[in-house]
Amino acid sequence: MKVLTASQMKQAEDLTVRRGMSWLRLMENAGAAAAKAIREAYPIEGKRVAILCGQGNNGGDGYVIARKLKENGARPTVIRVLGLPLTKECEEMCRKVMELGLPIYDLFSDEDECYSYIEQAHVIVDAVFGTGFHARPDPQTAALFHRVNRSKAFVAAVDLPSGIVCDTGAAPGAFVQADLTVSFSVYKPCHFLGDGIDASGRVEVVQIGIPQDDVNALAGPETLSVEEISQFFPKRKRNSNKGDYGTALLVCGSYGMAGAAILAGRAAVKSGAGLVRIALPKSIYEILATSLPEAVFLPLPQTMRGTVSGQSMACLKDALQTADAFLFGPGLGRDPEIPLLLESILKNAQCPIVLDADGINALAGRIHMIEQAKAPLILTPHPGEMARLCGVSVQEVQSDRLGIATRFAKEHNLLLILKGAGTVIALPDGRAFFNPTGNPGMATAGSGDMLAGMLVAFLAQGLPPEHAAVAATWLHGRAGDKALEAGSMHSLTPTDMLAQLPDLFSQIER
Repeated sequence: MKVLTASQMKQAEDLTVRRGMSWLRLMENAGAAAAKAIREAYPIEGKRVAILCGQGNNGGDGYVIARKLKENGARPTVIRVLGLPLTKECEEMCRKVMELGLPIYDLFSDEDECYSYIEQAHVIVDAVFGTGFHARPDPQTAALFHRVNRSKAFVAAVDLPSGIVCDTGAAPGAFVQADLTVSFSVYKPCHFLGDGIDASGRVEVVQIGIPQDDVNALAGPETLSVEEISQFFPKRKRNSNKGDYGTALLVCGSYGMAGAAILAGRAAVKSGAGLVRIALPKSIYEILATSLPEAVFLPLPQTMRGTVSGQSMACLKDALQTADAFLFGPGLGRDPEIPLLLESILKNAQCPIVLDADGINALAGRIHMIEQAKAPLILTPHPGEMARLCGVSVQEVQSDRLGIATRFAKEHNLLLILKGAGTVIALPDGRAFFNPTGNPGMATAGSGDMLAGMLVAFLAQGLPPEHAAVAATWLHGRAGDKALEAGSMHSLTPTDMLAQLPDLFSQIER
């Protein structure tokens, strides 16, 4: 599914109208679809519903929602937040609500009544600002948003939470915190970026009559579903062996960080690689061998600090030649010899290379080493690692996640997975994907090691880097979501997530 900016969404709507659908019909469709999504999320029959309407077409959608919820047994009241409608479509939908005799209050003149109803409401529908919003709400509107956020009501936002900027997810001032956001036709960037991620709550996309071909014709990021991702994995033949599913070579771990190697290796094993070979410092070999009997191991020379020695290339050379995919970084530490080893690997490896964690840190200040890679390169930084790569602050990375990721991937001709809420997958040709799965419980040590292990396993099995990256990121997030269903965000661990992989792959196999 596409992720469209405000201007792109307007293009799609304009094209639909030129094809013969009226703006009023489009608004009716949008309001009806949103009302249906709200009914399915919350039992509204007999319930008090406060519908906050703006002056533009987002407000017009709100008036339609008021009618539709009334038809389905709710007790809606409209609150005009900014005054009378300004567009003819919004004015027409307001007129229809008035003809039904539904209560309508104006925030500026009926503030006490508005706040009283908000406090009593079971459901609040936010239809104040739409995709065109880019300023700071006035003080009275901001006070209303704060009151909405303090209420006990179920809050549903229309297209995006009011106060959030569509294209960036930024909040210049006060904004609505929604439990549910009903987005029309596609996701919007704010559902994956900045304050918009938390403000949106659960996002449900509904169709309103815009042809899918018109949407697909617009360039922009995408998201994928499990049905699409399932197509990346060919059905396994009965007449096959481990050699058919690739060898994944992992250089991971150091004294004190054996866990990173265990989690990455376990994820690679659980994700279907035919053979997982882990190259590691000699001092942690016994820990890994007893924790992960399915893997084979290549003990490497180590430094006095228990990290992989820069002289390890002689031992790795044969293993690199037989590997189908290579992972470098989880738990390696930041010894000065690590960049020396990485430079040798980039010059010699012929298979796809995944750089994670300390593999990425080894590039900081030495970004020129990327140019020496002979094979496809995938980087998986979290915001702190991305900041070190680019020589900027974490705040700068987080304020422009999509832009920074896509520019970096294109400039350095590599694939980049910028981890975090709304993970961005940027391709060297300028295309990008947002990942819709995952939850805050995954913000814990070891989660990235698991993702790296899944990714190298998919590459080893022959998936193209683009497919491997999207599939690993989606399934990694979904594993976190499934683990959350059986636990809590505070106690979620990568081990819990790894336990969900068999069920997820079973779904794909079906």
